[in-house]
Amino acid sequence: QIRSLMLYPAELRVPGGGRLLQGTFLAGNPVVSIFLHGYRWRMTRSAIPLILPAALLSACAAPAGDYPSLLPRPIEKISLAEPVRPVPVATPDAALDARIATLTREAGAAKAAFDTAATRVGKTVAAAAGSAEGSERWLGAQVALAELDVARTAIDVPLAELERLAVDRATGGQPPYPALDTALAKANADAAAQRTTIATLSGRLK
Repeated sequence: QIRSLMLYPAELRVPGGGRLLQGTFLAGNPVVSIFLHGYRWRMTRSAIPLILPAALLSACAAPAGDYPSLLPRPIEKISLAEPVRPVPVATPDAALDARIATLTREAGAAKAAFDTAATRVGKTVAAAAGSAEGSERWLGAQVALAELDVARTAIDVPLAELERLAVDRATGGQPPYPALDTALAKANADAAAQRTTIATLSGRLK
């Protein structure tokens, strides 16, 4: 009781808020009262950091009652991605194959005839290049180009039939037919090349 309270080591202080000291020393002792008052304040202050989180956690705890769950609802688990659809495959068609082969031969014959005519007309145009407009050579080249344009229309017949077959299949909901698509693409490319040839030869006369 006669020790200086400021020099009393903290390691030797009795834990428990001074209850042991209260039972050991006489009640009403002024020195004991001063010591216990400071000890209680230090114990309370050191316990605040521990009490505060516990109070916050208890405040965040869900009260008892029937509350809706925060888990995803069944409708929120439904995928909005596009379903994977199988690619339809065309079944072999012997009649269609025969028709495609016939139209392909017709388109090939029209291309061969045009190429032969284009070679001949090309020589005529080359001879008339630089001639005055309205001259005999210039007029002869113009006639040759008109004949070549007529020869070009020969491929339009099988090309139109191939396009009709493709449209009919699409309209009927049938899957694409690879042989038909290949023949149609080849005929379209040949027709475009013929138009380019005529435009090139016509440009040489200007």
